[in-house]
Order: sequence, then C-alpha cells, then structure tokens
Amino acid sequence: MGKRKTSWLKHWDFLLFDLLFIEIAYLTACAWRHGFHIAPFLIPLYIRLNVILIVVDIVVATLNTSYKNILKRGFLKELQAVIVHNSLIFMVLLLYIYMTKQAFYFSRSVFTMTWLLSIVYTYIIRFLWKKVIRKRIRKGVGLPYMLVVTYKSCAADVLEKFRKRMYNSFNMAGLVIIDDDMKGQPIGKYKVVCNMPELIEYLRTHVVDEVLWNAEYNENYRNEVKTMIYMGISVHIGMDYLSNELPNKFVERIGGFTVVTTAIHTMELWQKMLKRLVDIIAGLVGVAMTGVLFLFLAPAIKSQSPGPAFYCQERVGRNGRVFKMYKFRSMCMDAEKKKEELMDKNEMQGQMFKIKNDPRIIGCEKGEGKGIGNFIRKTSLDEFPQFWNILKGDMSLVGTRPPTLDEYQHYEIRHKVRLSIKPGLTGLWQVSGRNRITDFEEIVKLDEKYIENWSLKEDMKIIMKTVKVVLARKGAE
Repeated sequence: MGKRKTSWLKHWDFLLFDLLFIEIAYLTACAWRHGFHIAPFLIPLYIRLNVILIVVDIVVATLNTSYKNILKRGFLKELQAVIVHNSLIFMVLLLYIYMTKQAFYFSRSVFTMTWLLSIVYTYIIRFLWKKVIRKRIRKGVGLPYMLVVTYKSCAADVLEKFRKRMYNSFNMAGLVIIDDDMKGQPIGKYKVVCNMPELIEYLRTHVVDEVLWNAEYNENYRNEVKTMIYMGISVHIGMDYLSNELPNKFVERIGGFTVVTTAIHTMELWQKMLKRLVDIIAGLVGVAMTGVLFLFLAPAIKSQSPGPAFYCQERVGRNGRVFKMYKFRSMCMDAEKKKEELMDKNEMQGQMFKIKNDPRIIGCEKGEGKGIGNFIRKTSLDEFPQFWNILKGDMSLVGTRPPTLDEYQHYEIRHKVRLSIKPGLTGLWQVSGRNRITDFEEIVKLDEKYIENWSLKEDMKIIMKTVKVVLARKGAE
C-alpha cells in the first residue's frame, strides 16, 4: 500500500496548477509590458527571474500551510489564503531583486501586474479544481474501500467522526460489530455487512482495501489481523490497541482517528507517484505501438477467423475490483465455451488454465505452432492492447497477472495476496520461466515475494528481463 499523503504533497495537484498559472500571469505581464511581438522569456534577465519564481513557489508551498484544509475553505478564506501565498512569493522575489541589485533593470509594472494576475488566476483555478475534487469525493471515484471493525457501543461515534470530516480519503465498505450479531442491520447510513466469524470470508469475496480495527488486539483476534495483512489488506489499529509483532508499522490519521497502520508492504508517496508516472509514459508509448500493430494484425486475424481483432475479457484487479482487459484476439470466437470441454486436459495445478497446442488458437489447423494465433502469442503481441488498461489505471506495467472471474471464485484466502496491488502487464512469474511452472501455488509464492520485496529497482529489472524474454520468443505458447 502507499502511505497516505502528508503536508503539501497531499495537494500536489494544486501546487502544479499554482505553478502553471503563476507562469501564465508572468508571461501575460511580460507580453503586455514589452509587446506581444517580443518573446520576453528570451531576455536573460527575465529567464533568470522566471527560474527563481518557480523555485520560490515550490519552497513557499513546502514551508507554508497554503494547502492545509484547502478543500474545506470557503470563498473568502480561500481568497485570503491565495493573497497570502502569492504575496509571500513576490516578497521573496522582491528581496532577491533588491539584494542582487537588479531592481533598476526590472520593470515594476511587470512585477506588480504578475502579482495581481497570479492572485486572480490561482484563485479561479483553485475554485474550479476544488469543485471537481469535491464531486469526485462525493461519488467515491478512485478512493479505497474501508471496512470498520468495532464494538456496538463505539459504532455510532466512529460514524459521527467520519461524518464531521466532509472529505475522507476512502469509501465506507460497511461495518463489522465485534461483540454482537447485527448482520444486515443499519447503523446510521451504513450496514453491518457480516458477523465477526464471517469476516475473513467476506474479505475474500468482496472489494476491501483497508480495515480500521477499532477494537482490542488480543489473543482472540490475532489470527484475524495477521490473515488480513497477508491477504494484502492494510490494517489500521487504534492507538489503544498496539502490538509489537505487526510488520511495517507507521502512525497516521484516518477519519479523525490516530492509528498505527500495518501492511505486508508499504510505498512512500514519491515511489507511488514515480511508478504511476512510468505507467503513464509506458501506456502512451504502448497505445501508439498498438495502433501501428493493429494495421497489420487486424487483417491477418480477420482473414483466418471472422470477428473483431480485439478480445475483451473481464478480469479481477486490485482487491477484487473487476475491469475489462483487452488483447489482440489469438483464439476462436467461442474459446470460452470450448474451455469447459478442455478442462480435463489442463496442465496447471490450481486456479489457472493452460494446455499445450491449444486447439482454440487461430490457425492451429495448419500444424503445431504455425497459425497466426500462435505467432501472436509466441511474440507476446497479443498483450499490447493492455497498455490501454495501464493508461487508464486498471493495471500497472509490472505487477501480478489478473485472474479471470471463474479462477477468482475458486481462490482460497492465501491466494488473495496476489490482488493486493494493481495487476501488471509483466511480473516476476513471467520472467521466471512461466512456461515451465505448472503449479499455481508456486506462482502465488513468486507474486508474494514480489509484493513483499517491491522496489522501483526491482521493477526495472523485471522490465529489462521481460524485453529479453520477448525478444528471445519465450512468451506464452
């Protein structure tokens, strides 16, 4: 899991918007003063000051409380915050100009107009962006699902704390009452989704990313908490219920509660952002390459098997979320129906399906490995449309392979750890001799190893190995 954003990093989007629109204000003022036919940013003096402006903005945003409680602020408080933020920036700039003896060369009208326009521009963009964010939060878009485990006597207080915090960074998945049988009963706006003995099974079959454990952590519940952690679910334990044996602990605030969070693995915010940035860049490049491949593969696929060039299948992603995964079609149109007839020939032990010389592959009648479907799979070209899933955020470049719905239905509790991160286009299993591994439990162990030891360096190693495996045509059969 990624650690929750703190201080100014929590609102990095507002920082970027502020930087952009202060730059626009600066450019507007320079163009107004020196004429639109001159590029002011080509003047060395203005170039230097522009660089200083960017640095000062970042420093002020980092050291000041400009973005604290920004989503809760009203019109007047926001205007006050914008004026203070921008005035601090231009006071530092003014000091810089004075100390470096550049005041004589720099236009006072440009300086004043940039300051005034930056206040107007940043106030407008903050107002508009807050409307977008508030709307997304109300709808719960992109937020993790939190299950609350607590006592009957505490449940109403927990929900009241959540209610007072208008913009919690999670969706409520429901309640579990630890000391009473209240399954199906409402408490406020939310329902008690299961009894305590059913908790682990509920987590196995439903989308839950995090659990707030607002209850005693003792011998009676130690196994449940440990099981949740090794299912890949982040557990937040109230400060009154601490334990020294939980892995990867850190203190944070959740919905008004101070808790100790424990998880099988944690990411720093900068690591999470960098991994997503890599995904976006890879997604853009991959989608462009998919478009080129489509020009060649689509006619070849259609000529041997009438039907669409792309294949869409529902897969299970992070913590049980269902999404549509895309591939270039390498099998006949009724491949799923024929799969049921071929189950007795499955070479995999466990919750996966694979057979050698699969008769469902397009062109297999031409001989072993000679069909267009075989070529697409051997070269891993069928995987390229998944770059669209990566760009959308359903998948990551590196992760665990997403199971089908029927495979997921047969998952045992220990298998769900595979879903504690976003599924990936490639992963440790794929570069560890995937064609030689026939035991699903071995795949789970490899995935668990990847999750527990995750690092950006490890992701880069897997990407390089994947390129090597694909070029050597050691992909899927």
